Amino acid sequence: MVMLLRNFENRILLGITGTKEKDWQGKLNDLSELKIEEVVLFLERFDETQREKIYQALLNSSIKRIPLCHIRNDMRKEELVFLKSKFRTEYFTIHEDSFVFLDKWKGFYKKLYLEMNIDNYVSFRKVTAR
Repeated sequence: MVMLLRNFENRILLGITGTKEKDWQGKLNDLSELKIEEVVLFLERFDETQREKIYQALLNSSIKRIPLCHIRNDMRKEELVFLKSKFRTEYFTIHEDSFVFLDKWKGFYKKLYLEMNIDNYVSFRKVTAR
């Protein structure tokens, strides 16, 4: 069976991720130079101070839409609201250890999706521990 791939540019999204400020800045600069308007965002490794810088840089970039964002446990609901309102973010991915923080993201439950760990198993201990 031969599968024809069409509109490949509409199927793959580039991502902004990293562990340091220079990581996301370099990627965002490259994306803006290419006039890329749609990306996914992985905030898992960035603390609140870095995220604020990322948000400000995104507002001043070519990025218009972020359909998916991987969030971290210390993120406030206001950050999700910001991403949804400014970049039309529809999906937020979390890890199973985030289940204990779900209360603070009330109103976003239908937009939260579990990113499975490599063991393909949800630990009851991680779901209930606080």
